[in-house]
Amino acid sequence: MADRSAIACAARSAHAIPMQNNALSVASHDTRRLVPESYGADLLGVTVYQMRRWRRCREGPRYRKAGRRVLYQISDLLAYIENLPSAGGKVA
Repeated sequence: MADRSAIACAARSAHAIPMQNNALSVASHDTRRLVPESYGADLLGVTVYQMRRWRRCREGPRYRKAGRRVLYQISDLLAYIENLPSAGGKVA
């Protein structure tokens, strides 16, 4: 029998990130700076729970651990956004 977490991860692998207008001004930040997962979630327009699910499924942006804290480098978050597939449809 397949592992439940593997099945759950496979079911969510076709994820879409709704890009929202957020108040985060990424251009004004040093892209090497490490930020907490809540900041990364806000930037990507997802919940912190989704960020944790991606880590468990070995998906999503790269992260670093500092003790118990999970941190994301801004440049990794931006690279993740750039590498997302485009949702373009057929052009009439």
